[in-house]
Amino acid sequence: FNTAQFPKAGFVSTSMKAGANGVLNVSGKLTIKGKTTDISFPLSVKKEGANQVFDGSLPIKRLTYNIGEGEWKDTGMVADEVVIKFHVVTQ
Repeated sequence: FNTAQFPKAGFVSTSMKAGANGVLNVSGKLTIKGKTTDISFPLSVKKEGANQVFDGSLPIKRLTYNIGEGEWKDTGMVADEVVIKFHVVTQ
């Protein structure tokens, strides 16, 4: 990931639209290693006690963001498409 040069990745939402069964359709801009692209993904939202729980997964093409250089660029070792999964609990 070259964290010395790119210590942070980021996501900024541009829209959220309500879907069925507590799912939000989220769109925005994902930045990894200085490369920004438009993305969309479903985000489930549910209440657990006093907490809100957000779950989602986002498939990306790692080579789009230059993740994997040199011998790691070979998609025979690590697929180009990888999935970022997240689980966030707010209080």
